[in-house]
Amino acid sequence: MTDHDRLFKELLHNFFDEFLEAFFPEVFSALDLAHKKFLSEELFPDLIDGDKKRADVIAEAQFKENKKNCVLIIHIEAQNTHQKHFPQRMFIYFSMIYLKFRKPILPIAIFSYDGIRDEPNVFVIQTPFLDAMTFRFFKMELSKMSWRTFMHGNNPVSAALMSKMNYNKKERVAVRLSFLKQMASLQLDEARSSMINGFLKPI
Repeated sequence: MTDHDRLFKELLHNFFDEFLEAFFPEVFSALDLAHKKFLSEELFPDLIDGDKKRADVIAEAQFKENKKNCVLIIHIEAQNTHQKHFPQRMFIYFSMIYLKFRKPILPIAIFSYDGIRDEPNVFVIQTPFLDAMTFRFFKMELSKMSWRTFMHGNNPVSAALMSKMNYNKKERVAVRLSFLKQMASLQLDEARSSMINGFLKPI
């Protein structure tokens, strides 16, 4: 596992609620996250590639207004390099997760590498006779997001990810100062502070 993968997995496992609150507030408001649980990230073997797939983060939570005990599985993948067939990979993970748990799934991809791209978030299976399926997922392209949106926040996840957002060289010091102010106000324990500090780029 690369440092990037490890950092993102630790961040999302430790601050899952805060991630949704910062970037998907509608989802955050709808779910009872006090009773969420993380599910096994090891999926079925891929018979074509010959390896066993492992997702980054899979969590399950109930809806607050839940008359039929309805739950939602949230699958998050963090990607730090461009991958041509990434939407297909997300669909394969989605299919495996559904086969394993048979519950509704909300897929989310976080693109954290430098440079601005328009990453696709759709995978289509079609024939001349029928468009059999269109699969979509939420995407976050951090390099397209403005750090200023989160500069006055009090959220450990948005603070951690600010240094991967869109800013110019003249703003580097301001980004760092905003990060340090937020970290001071959050008053996290040493272990979690150290983990979040791993996202901060050197000036």
